Amino acid sequence: MLENESLLLFVVARLLTDHFVPRRALRDAGPEHLAVRRVKEWLDANSDQNVSIDALARLVDLSPYYLVRAFHKHVGIPPHRYQAVVRINRARKLLTSGATISEAANRAGFCDQSHLNRCFKGVLGVTPGEYIARRK
Repeated sequence: MLENESLLLFVVARLLTDHFVPRRALRDAGPEHLAVRRVKEWLDANSDQNVSIDALARLVDLSPYYLVRAFHKHVGIPPHRYQAVVRINRARKLLTSGATISEAANRAGFCDQSHLNRCFKGVLGVTPGEYIARRK
């Protein structure tokens, strides 16, 4: 859910700002760094929860479009990707501590084991099973 909303809002915001907003307006970012930090902290603490971009935007009192753009500017990736990385790191730690792949997927906030497998391999280049085997 967060991934789809985040990507859509990022594309829309990019189109709007690239074609309709003067460049000077983008430089006046204001307290966006604080908002981004609060969203990162929330995602770190609640990585296992599904959240909408609207809920995150309400958390920091920004528009969803502006939040996605500011987050990407400051972190280098959109909120959905950041959440996926946090979840993968959590799953990696769980796997290292002896959790099964299924248990790690569930506790890290993935829909199921195959979702963890796809994301894990996409970020780390190996599946969770291969990761476990290499750690032994």
